Amino acid sequence: SNSCSIQYLSLKGMTLGDAFFSSETFIQNIYSNIMLEGLNLSGNHITDEGMKAIFNVLKVSPSIRHLSAVQNDCLGDCLMDLAALLTGAEVTPEEEIAFKNIGKLVGDKNKAIKDVNKKRKKAGQPELNEIMAPVERIANVEGVNYIANRALVSIDLSFNPLTAQSFTAATDLLQKQSTEGKISSPALELSLIFRGRASEFVLSKLTTASE
Repeated sequence: SNSCSIQYLSLKGMTLGDAFFSSETFIQNIYSNIMLEGLNLSGNHITDEGMKAIFNVLKVSPSIRHLSAVQNDCLGDCLMDLAALLTGAEVTPEEEIAFKNIGKLVGDKNKAIKDVNKKRKKAGQPELNEIMAPVERIANVEGVNYIANRALVSIDLSFNPLTAQSFTAATDLLQKQSTEGKISSPALELSLIFRGRASEFVLSKLTTASE
């Protein structure tokens, strides 16, 4: 096959709920799809607890750039976990092992692609592109290992019933953490999209200056 992994996955409107997105099946499938760039989880009755599990998966997932979680049931507590995902949280042993395993998986895939390309070249066929190695996201700060996601470009949380209090507190924290987080390089540039049922479009763009 010319395809190594899925690049876009839509589970929109499947009402799978928190239990599915917290399951080992979901976690391992996201980890193993090393070319997955887009994930649409809209309309799945995901609460803050389910979204926290998803954000934990995204700490390690190497390639997801766009996440849509429109029309779910998040009130806003999960945004605190989002801040940790983006700006640095102390890495667990399980996360460190998972990230190393992903690097090995990419290496094994690229070795297989090189072997296939030798045959394709002899047959006069175009060569397959190798998979880009995941950006390093574990950094040692003052003797402690931290992990932060730098692959994400956009997260859409529109039409979730976010409370005003949690929204304000979380966005203030995100803005603060985007400049004071444990990991500042490579730079973070992320669009957070919030649209409400009775409110105007709100776009919060977070950036950090690379050292």
